[in-house]
Amino acid sequence: MHIYIVFFCKKVLRHFTFNQVLSYFCNTIKIIYIIFILSEYLNYYINHFKYILLTISGSISKGKQLSEFKKGPVDILKHQGLNMCQISGIIGRSRCVCRNYIENAEKYGQNKRNPRKSKLSPRTKKLICREASNKMNSQTKIKKIFMLNVTTQTVRNVLRKSDQVKYQRMKKRPVLTIGNQKRHLDWAFEKISFSDK
Repeated sequence: MHIYIVFFCKKVLRHFTFNQVLSYFCNTIKIIYIIFILSEYLNYYINHFKYILLTISGSISKGKQLSEFKKGPVDILKHQGLNMCQISGIIGRSRCVCRNYIENAEKYGQNKRNPRKSKLSPRTKKLICREASNKMNSQTKIKKIFMLNVTTQTVRNVLRKSDQVKYQRMKKRPVLTIGNQKRHLDWAFEKISFSDK
């Protein structure tokens, strides 16, 4: 192998001077370095564009914590030197979730938020469901009946979460035909006596 390299160098030096070979070699290294830098920038912008597309389309899930299956790839990609935008684009999660895990991996997922207390008691919720199931009242009317100090949306949320009540549109009554209208008028004239008074 070394013999072939020496033979190649001698053959090159016959046609070119040492300075020419050195300049060609330096120019080649410069071109390779420029291609490497451009590929890094291109890869960064491709991942950034991919992240924007995933965010717009809704493929990147928000609000949920990283599972144990996705924590491993985040550690590997961070160890490789990728930034938050690239990591989030590859694993399909938001940058905020990735940042929260990387900054505090040991305590990640331990601080659980307590749910907000409901303004309505369980008894009031039962009364709302009973009123909605027994009578055809709107959410606004139910709110007025029980004099609730909440919004109409809160009443709607209670009815939506309830297993007893299901929302259904009322069937429209068919319009009276001309024949039925005549029958109604005939019956009215027979049963009711109209006077000039």
